[in-house]
Amino acid sequence: MSKRSVIGLVYMLQGAKLLGVDTVPILAKHGLRLDQLNPAAEIDRQQEVAILDELAQSCDNPLAGLHIGEAISTAGYGVFTMLLMTCNNAEHALKTGVAYQQLAYLHGGLRVDFGADNTALIIDPIPLPATSRRIVIDGDLAGTVKLLRDLQAQFGVLLAAKAKEIWVPYAKPKEYRAYEDYYQCPVRFDAPDARIILPSIILQIPFLTANPTAHLLYKQQCDALLAQRFQGEGLTGRVLSYLDLVTRCYPSADEVAMIMGLTGRSFRRQLANEQTTFRELLDKARYQKAAHYLQCGQFSVDYIAEQLGYSESAAFIHAFQRWTGKSPSAFRKASA
Repeated sequence: MSKRSVIGLVYMLQGAKLLGVDTVPILAKHGLRLDQLNPAAEIDRQQEVAILDELAQSCDNPLAGLHIGEAISTAGYGVFTMLLMTCNNAEHALKTGVAYQQLAYLHGGLRVDFGADNTALIIDPIPLPATSRRIVIDGDLAGTVKLLRDLQAQFGVLLAAKAKEIWVPYAKPKEYRAYEDYYQCPVRFDAPDARIILPSIILQIPFLTANPTAHLLYKQQCDALLAQRFQGEGLTGRVLSYLDLVTRCYPSADEVAMIMGLTGRSFRRQLANEQTTFRELLDKARYQKAAHYLQCGQFSVDYIAEQLGYSESAAFIHAFQRWTGKSPSAFRKASA
């Protein structure tokens, strides 16, 4: 089962909601709610494509992708942003961004083509229905340009990083001038791929925020995030992947069974055949989230309890002691 970070979908949904799109019925078909989606989770690519296509068909703004990309906040990238900021220069940051692209929001694959005069940051779009291709490509491109601009404006890096040209891999729309206004450079439509062409002269400009020690720390954190990605199989894997998508308000066994296309009885029998129960899987999903929050260090016990769906922190503390034999504070201290 092909999976990817859910963060890209979250950004698309949040941006579409700001444009007036009702995302509730779209997500309801998949047993999801926007306020429940865990941005640190993964989603099956086929399911994501289906949601994006329904989202695109519900949005009547041809420039929706540009608006969605513009709405993406640099802070939303978390430790991935810090990893890029502490790079030595633009060349280092581009190579690092490609290496850790799974932690970004992009729906397409990211690569970079270094040249003597120009360097291209290339986004290879994933196969998408015609109805959603434009909005997804626009979101990826506009969001990447927004990231470059945010880094420049906030931290003084990429001082000369204005794009020389943007390539867009679909036919020239009647709104083409809006693209030139947004990107502030020529835009080539009907291109073979999506790309941002930058002057290679910027590659060696030192980042004001370069910090080798901090960069190593953020690299280790990014490596840990990638290592935590769940690769389960069977119904157990499907249930854990679904539970990883939600926070705060967890579904019942019967609700998950319905989402999986099973009766409650068949759902429990299949899990029993895989030597587990829904309660065990729910505990595992909650424990994995709790451990991640505690290891991060900056989240309070009350906040973690709320994210895990507990009405009181005492109930979470009791459950965590049952899972690990330690209190949350002792676990946090041991993980420091």
